[in-house]
Amino acid sequence: MRISWLAVVSLLALSPMETRGDVAADARRLEMDLRQLSASAEMAANADLDKLNAEFDLSLRRAAASGETDVAKLEALRGLLQNLSLLRSGQITSIPHASPGASTPVERWRAGSGDGSICQNPVAISIDSTRQIEMAAAGQAGSEWWFTVDAPSEAAAIVSTVQSPGDSEIAAFRNCGDQTPLAVNDDFYGLSAQLALTDLDNAILRLRNIDSTRPNAFQLRATTSMGFSGQVTSLVPVSGVQVAAYLQVGQQYTFAGQVQIVPPGAYTMPLSTAGIYGARTTGFTSGYVPEAYQNVACNSPNSSITDCPGFANISVTLNSSVPGIDFSLDPSKSLAVHVFDINQQPILNASGSLFTNNGFFGSASTQNGRLIHNNLRSGVIYRARASASGYTTTAFDGVPCDSTCTDLTGNPISFAPDEYFKTINIYLPQSRALVVRMNRIGSFQSVALRYASGQIAQSAQAFGTGSTVEMVLAPPPAGSYYLTAESNGSFATLFPNIQCASDCLAELAQGTLVNIPSTGPLPTIDLILNPYPSISGSVLEIGSSLPVTGSVNLLTPSQPWPIQTVSIQPTGDYAIPNVRPGQYILVASSQQHVDVGYPNAPCSVSISGNIVCPNATLLTLGPTGLEDIDFTLQRSASVRGRVTLEGLPTSVDFSVRARRADSSFVSGIFTRSGSNYQLLDLPDGEFSLGVFANSNSPFYSQVHPGLDCVGNCNSTPGALIGLLPGGSVNIDFDLALARGVLGYLLDASTGLPIVSRGIDVWSSGSSVVTASVLSAPDGKFVIPIGFFENATLCVNIPPTLLL
Repeated sequence: MRISWLAVVSLLALSPMETRGDVAADARRLEMDLRQLSASAEMAANADLDKLNAEFDLSLRRAAASGETDVAKLEALRGLLQNLSLLRSGQITSIPHASPGASTPVERWRAGSGDGSICQNPVAISIDSTRQIEMAAAGQAGSEWWFTVDAPSEAAAIVSTVQSPGDSEIAAFRNCGDQTPLAVNDDFYGLSAQLALTDLDNAILRLRNIDSTRPNAFQLRATTSMGFSGQVTSLVPVSGVQVAAYLQVGQQYTFAGQVQIVPPGAYTMPLSTAGIYGARTTGFTSGYVPEAYQNVACNSPNSSITDCPGFANISVTLNSSVPGIDFSLDPSKSLAVHVFDINQQPILNASGSLFTNNGFFGSASTQNGRLIHNNLRSGVIYRARASASGYTTTAFDGVPCDSTCTDLTGNPISFAPDEYFKTINIYLPQSRALVVRMNRIGSFQSVALRYASGQIAQSAQAFGTGSTVEMVLAPPPAGSYYLTAESNGSFATLFPNIQCASDCLAELAQGTLVNIPSTGPLPTIDLILNPYPSISGSVLEIGSSLPVTGSVNLLTPSQPWPIQTVSIQPTGDYAIPNVRPGQYILVASSQQHVDVGYPNAPCSVSISGNIVCPNATLLTLGPTGLEDIDFTLQRSASVRGRVTLEGLPTSVDFSVRARRADSSFVSGIFTRSGSNYQLLDLPDGEFSLGVFANSNSPFYSQVHPGLDCVGNCNSTPGALIGLLPGGSVNIDFDLALARGVLGYLLDASTGLPIVSRGIDVWSSGSSVVTASVLSAPDGKFVIPIGFFENATLCVNIPPTLLL
């Protein structure tokens, strides 16, 4: 029998997007997502963590906008996300602190009976001991366990649920019956619960399963506390400040925990592992610069220790606590940089960079020739530079450095303790640049200086919107070159304004050479791009000649999916602009009509959405375009009816499809409401109709009229149904339950039901779970096997039930 905790974790569905604005709700949702990814990241390298990271950024920005300062849980969870990213990339081999160690003895307990079942009868656990507690789902009897820590000094202890896949919470109470805990923690950066017992002597502790969907087995461990402590000071006390710790793993620093400061600024950082750490302040400390130990400014308020170049390491040894890890927050300073040309005219499209002795600090873009660098502090030497297209990059004050810029280029800039704003000017000399201006056709443009061979000597690209675009080649190499330009949606152009058939390489000799002298000013060259031609026409209904709603799709002969789609206008007209000359298939599509390829040849849409029009005429688009490519669409037919399962309304997934006499499926739009269905947008003709099952369906496939079959039912074609243009027929189905497996999951020693355990179905030769169900309160489980053969059942049994 296979035992798989990973299978249990993988059954958790990603939580739906909750109403935004609640930091606690965001944290709960993101925590569930992380639990899934923490399992999958250890198995494969394809877990998509980028989207989740963007969700964290969004939640933190939302918290800042609403004034919420308690974001410790979000930051702790994002620390795990950073660890998972390192794990996926192979930079670390395991998530730190995820295991109690192979040599640790484990005692097994079951919550709900005996010692630990109530607050008045807690279990005393000792330092460096580990217990595995089997607990029922949240809200059920046996979902909590009470204990105390038996140690010489409880102020030097930590309890945590290491190596536990479920969602747990540890809380400390002064007395039984207290409604408010002294301290509580329901997650740590490895998705385990951890609670430091600082100042919690004689506390009674509760471990609770807070997963309402399933029981869990938690590893509960008590260890000697270690870590570091200190003070966070500032001119004016600020709220919402946390201190974060980062453990060195190889050449990386991975998030290792976070604590809130206690007014007026003290903190204690408990750690479970000895090692080398970095520490920094985090949280939304408006008006103050976040810093890392020791007295190092950070570039961002909420991110990793790597945003604080030059920080000092902290060595934490076993059973020790390092005091004096202090932070003195400095009020934020701002530097305004005005960027001018040598004629003292503002340069509106410049950008600026700021550096310290530790490297790059940050960048900004100009607004009306002025840019702002924020989050600066006194006691730090900064160096500023600015750059703009067509100008030489220059550092403050007047140090040109286009190709020789280093982090230390330029005159130093610093702030006095009582200085909060400083303004400097940077003047940029114009560089030798060839400026090419052109009209904008699409979102992307490019220009290139080419040798006679066609090889590119220098090029430039631009993205954006607007009617014109200006690109700069700076500094261009001296010599004589052909100049070409391209844009998506237009013909390539050869200077001076020669339209090319493709990329201009074959027509280079027809162009005029552009001479680039070694000295002196360079010209501005204007080019005119000519758009590709268009295809236009109308789409009307057969018989009524009324306009049709829908779309017109452009396909290439080699690809069955649209490369361009336009909507049909209320007048029935359509136009597809800027189409590259070539051969195409044109398809008119409407939900109320039969889709056709030009000229009115019926098409079909596959399950994957590919459009197939074997009888459509191939259109050849030349440089002048195609007009009057008209369509007349036939009203589509429909089928409606009701699907029951052995005579009863059903909520199981099903789909109804129509099939031609040659067994090929007919495209159509399937909808359902409960047991009722509709199959719309069908062509006229004769078809058979069926409800087709897959390997997980609890019913047999059925073809009208009432013929049960297995699989795709090719040997059971069914009766043909005649459909007229715009007509509708009613067809009902009564499905039969497929064969399956029914059984009970019982404890071998007691005979009692085992509740809410996952039973997985593996089909023969498969490496993935085909289906999965949970045992009911009486232990009963039912698995509709469908029509796959030689299935294997695997039960996820926790280790305590195997004793």
